[in-house]
Amino acid sequence: MPCGRAAIGPCALPPGGLPGGTRRTGPHGSDDFATMTPAADASKLAHGASSNPPPERREQAVAKMLRAVVASWFVDAALLASLAGLAGVDAWGAFWWVTLGGTVLCSALFLVLAFGWNRRLRDPSMTVPHLLAWSAVIIAGAAASPEVAVLAISTLFLVFSFASLRLTPWPLLASLTAVSAGIGALVAAQPAPLAVPMATPTQAALSVLWVSLVLARCALLGLHGARLRSRLGQRTRELAEATSRLQHLATHDPLTGALNRGAIHAALDSALTQTQGGHPGLSVVLIDLDNFKSINDEHGHPVGDEVLRRFSDIVTAALPPTARFGRYGGEEFLLVLPCVDDPRLGGVIAEGLRLRLRSHPWHALASGLSVSASAGVAHARVGETPHALLARADQNLYRAKRQGRDRVCTEETVARRDGDPVEDAGPGHRARRGSGEASDGDRHAESQRASRTASVLA
Repeated sequence: MPCGRAAIGPCALPPGGLPGGTRRTGPHGSDDFATMTPAADASKLAHGASSNPPPERREQAVAKMLRAVVASWFVDAALLASLAGLAGVDAWGAFWWVTLGGTVLCSALFLVLAFGWNRRLRDPSMTVPHLLAWSAVIIAGAAASPEVAVLAISTLFLVFSFASLRLTPWPLLASLTAVSAGIGALVAAQPAPLAVPMATPTQAALSVLWVSLVLARCALLGLHGARLRSRLGQRTRELAEATSRLQHLATHDPLTGALNRGAIHAALDSALTQTQGGHPGLSVVLIDLDNFKSINDEHGHPVGDEVLRRFSDIVTAALPPTARFGRYGGEEFLLVLPCVDDPRLGGVIAEGLRLRLRSHPWHALASGLSVSASAGVAHARVGETPHALLARADQNLYRAKRQGRDRVCTEETVARRDGDPVEDAGPGHRARRGSGEASDGDRHAESQRASRTASVLA
């Protein structure tokens, strides 16, 4: 093999290129970015997707929750005072339980947050203790004022709606069992039935207002839960997109968009394993852009990079869906063709790609620019390893280079004209015929070959 091309053998670079993702200069002076590591992009793409927020954010969330609890507690206390002072209902017992109990509980929670004692807990929000403590205060208030017991107990819907936003099923079920036992004890211990104050219009109006405010707060909690679910869904989508982009960075060459060396090797291994398992045959094509160093020297590296990109686009657009195409190193590419039973089909496809490359308007990119490629094709044999298969394709590529470039070499012989066997077709073969111009037979054969390859690639 000519020096500078990616070799098959002990000197071959490992899949993925140089360790550490360092930038290296590819064969014939081209810059190879295929081995750039995506680690630097990972932190950007996955930023903000962590499921464990920092302690500061957790404490802010707990403080926000506590402010909402204080506001709800103030509403309940005001309604109980109105029932007792304006409607003549015996609700002062429940009022003092809610007022004093709420003050003690909220003060305790503020102290816990201020000293950071909750940071050591598995649930820094202390949802279960909070739920049980408020439920105990509500049940005690209902016991102290049976006339408003039903209204007081209705606020337990609000408490459990709030707790369900944070608790997992088993702690929530255990808390529900404990609170239900407390309500049962309350009903059993009360000589008089628990009631709703409805004796006067004022009592009825305040009772309706109480129920309405409980429903309104439950609705607000539902909206808050919907916002949380929407935010979680958005973060999940962002994480999925980041994962997809990281996967693409890890498996694709950033310059050409083709698979990188490691990914195309993995595709070859997988296809060869399926072939050995009884699936249809497999062909590989090693493609090398001819005289690529001259393109960089004469037209500059930006033009050379654009040539690589356009070549990748040309090949990708012409391949069947099952084919895999990757940048093997520098200006050398590997094409994996699974489900190919006919050993000649790989050569036909490679020839079609060569013709497409020749017919591309390269002059529009740079004046005087001409691009051609040589290819070596090999068809997998029974029990063959990927290394051996690539070595045979590499040998055929070397033959194509040695015979004048701009051609496809396979292990088959093609009858070009009236039983005259020659090496696989390419315009360089005409030099061996002793003439600088193509004969009519050559042009006719070239036209027929173009038609065959176009029908395969269509």
